[in-house]
Order: sequence, then structure tokens, then C-alpha cells
Amino acid sequence: MYLDFQDSAIQSIAKIAMKQNTGARGLRAIIEKIMLDLMFDIPSNNKEIKRIIIDKDVIENNMPPRIIKRDKEKTA
Repeated sequence: MYLDFQDSAIQSIAKIAMKQNTGARGLRAIIEKIMLDLMFDIPSNNKEIKRIIIDKDVIENNMPPRIIKRDKEKTA
């Protein structure tokens, strides 16, 4: 599984941290809050998921991340 933070998400996280006047621990708290649902909803050993895309909408508008699943292998 590949976790993809888009540049827009990283910029939004940085803006939140600057607004809160926070350091590294504050940054960690912001990211943990964003990742909390994913950590519980998607087990790390889920082989169906290829990529999870986190963009500005996930950070600023509480939208769910885009989840890209692997193509299912065809069996004869």
C-alpha cells in the first residue's frame, strides 16, 4: 500500500501548524488526527489497496481520501 500526500495537503498541514504556532509535536498531532480513521478502517495488510491519496480536501474539508484498489488478477 502506498500513502500519497499531495503537495496541496502538505501545504495545508503547514498552514494549520503555522496558525497554531506549533512545533514538531503539533505537526504530528495534526497528521495523526487526519490519519486516525484510516488507521482503524484500513488494516495495513490489506492487499486490495494499491494507493491512498490525501489532498487538500481531506485536510481542509474533512473529505475522505481517495482509495485506489489493485486490479484483480484474472484466473483461468
